[in-house]
Amino acid sequence: MGCSKTYISLIQKMLDGDTSEEEKQDIHNHISYCEPCRRYYDEMSLVDRQLHSLSHQTGDKPSQNFTDQVMQQLPKEDHNKRFRQWLKRHPMVSAAAVFLVLMMGYIFSMWVDRPFNAYVQGEGQLQYASANTVIVPEGETIKGDLVVENGHVDVKGQVSGDVILIKNSTLKASAGSVAGDIEEVNQIMEWVWYNLKDAFKHLFFISIETNS
Repeated sequence: MGCSKTYISLIQKMLDGDTSEEEKQDIHNHISYCEPCRRYYDEMSLVDRQLHSLSHQTGDKPSQNFTDQVMQQLPKEDHNKRFRQWLKRHPMVSAAAVFLVLMMGYIFSMWVDRPFNAYVQGEGQLQYASANTVIVPEGETIKGDLVVENGHVDVKGQVSGDVILIKNSTLKASAGSVAGDIEEVNQIMEWVWYNLKDAFKHLFFISIETNS
């Protein structure tokens, strides 16, 4: 379907709050008759609301007295028997709670320990100037998006798509050398949201190609 890439990009921009009123109206008009794009919009809107809710409740990391607060909510010793019985009656809830705690710890450790990385989502060649610096050479055009994690990028050529800077990465580029948007992802919840958007985008295009 020819509309997919254009409207997928617009839907993501709208959820990030970067579209004009005219673009918003265009999106709503389009999804009123385009079933795949409407389904994608509904799924991403749901994920966006859930992530914002989680971000407002927890922030980027637990507060200093988070452990004490959790411990105060646990049953006292004289209620241990009742608590164990409750766990036995609700094994799925217990398993889900353990999974959530482990998953949040895993995501946090991935964010903290992320090394320098740079890659192209499309076509184009990069040069590495040092351990954490990548260059788009003069005369080279990156046909797609450029993603840089925990490092620096010097654009001497051209980038036809977006430049995504993750975890305090920096960009050096002349005016007009980046045709798309420059997106900065410096918080853990922003990083989770970016990866979810990217995963949904790839799944959407795979389903479109499979059904074609």
